[in-house]
Amino acid sequence: RELATHDLLESIRRREIDFGIGPAVEGSVEFQFDSLFSEPIFALTSKAYPLPKRRAIDLADLSAFPVLLNSKSAELRKVLDRALLARGLSMDIKFDVLHTHTLIAFVVAGMGVGILPRIALPKFRGSTMQALPIANPALVRSVSIISLRGQSFSPAAKELTKAVYKNLRAQA
Repeated sequence: RELATHDLLESIRRREIDFGIGPAVEGSVEFQFDSLFSEPIFALTSKAYPLPKRRAIDLADLSAFPVLLNSKSAELRKVLDRALLARGLSMDIKFDVLHTHTLIAFVVAGMGVGILPRIALPKFRGSTMQALPIANPALVRSVSIISLRGQSFSPAAKELTKAVYKNLRAQA
């Protein structure tokens, strides 16, 4: 099942599923987060909002643009809000959308700059879009295998998590 983080945690809590794969949630004592990988957070834009010709965009520079967020990315929003607060910055959030493909469509339409994890970025062949990682500070999220703290996995769940780790090592 594909679930928003809150719904994923609820499914794990209710033991509807053995584990999930999703972003680590800070401050949670009920769940265990075994890190799989970290990924950078990107700013995605079209020609309507050209980004600087650099390897990354500073959070302060990004704050000058209208921003598009995915409302299901609660953990991403927390990371962003903490970074903004620490630097005394704010953002003009124009749209808070439900689905990533809606956010990307809004970017293509020139409605603002989307903020997405690397895994959610569209393919760029022949595209008019540009993506840069967000820096100063570097925004990253940790993707983990999530389970109830102290929970024992079923034999099938153990084998599946082993396969996930093995696949990630093979791709590295």
